[in-house]
Amino acid sequence: MQRDADPAAVGAVLGAVMSATFIADAIGSGIGGVLVDRLGARPVFVISAVLMAVCALTGRRLASRAQTESMRMQAQP
Repeated sequence: MQRDADPAAVGAVLGAVMSATFIADAIGSGIGGVLVDRLGARPVFVISAVLMAVCALTGRRLASRAQTESMRMQAQP
């Protein structure tokens, strides 16, 4: 997908992704700690696994849709 990206936007996109990763790590650690204190470790792992599966499936679906759209745009004269 990177080869299809606008070279001028790659830096901005990378910065946004890294910022989101840092913020999610900081917030997730705090929320995870509170949830472990209240619910226990095992339920929190199950909740995390379900959320990760949903995110993975959504990401895969969005990537597939973007690739299809990119191929469609390239095929147009």
